[in-house]
Amino acid sequence: MVIDSVQLRCDELVIGALEAAFVDMVSETDEYPKDSSKRKLQDSQIAEDKQTWRISGGCAAIAVLVFLGKLFIANAGDCRAVLVTDEGSRPLSSDFTPATERKRLQTLAYQNPELIGSCFSRLEYSRALTKKDLKTKVLFRDWFMDGWASKTVKESDLKPPLISESTRKRRLLNTIGVSRGFGDHHLYTVDDHLPIKPFLSSVPEVG
Repeated sequence: MVIDSVQLRCDELVIGALEAAFVDMVSETDEYPKDSSKRKLQDSQIAEDKQTWRISGGCAAIAVLVFLGKLFIANAGDCRAVLVTDEGSRPLSSDFTPATERKRLQTLAYQNPELIGSCFSRLEYSRALTKKDLKTKVLFRDWFMDGWASKTVKESDLKPPLISESTRKRRLLNTIGVSRGFGDHHLYTVDDHLPIKPFLSSVPEVG
């Protein structure tokens, strides 16, 4: 198929339509002002629905489309699509959690430091830090790193990390265990009242 002198496969149009549909549900401004009252939604289906119904939470989302003899999976969140046949089962999607999206979340905190203020550290550390660790060495990772490096622990490193450890799952800003999905426009951290929505992406992985 040729459109605007660009040769495209039908698969690319289907994938693009699914990606656009997810983002259109919660399309927001690209910038997040410090004043939360100035944050607004633009052309958002969820924003329109909120005028009629009380929608206070959020959700992960997954869509399965059978089209042109092919199976397409669009996933935003920690949902799972599993194909079950007589020969067994196999996963068709992967989770999006603070652990799997560490670099994206750290990059957002690096580019927009006001999102975490003076309440959290964007760095990931190899262990939980206390005052006893001051001036000692610790391994850390930042937004641009796949490996680990060593640093001397400073007072600023004692702040809770952007992505915290938990007995069950890693959490974003000590609050939520997913990093993509819909809604959660009014989700804030308990202690510091920082908005979590700027970190949550509605962009799906389509395969």
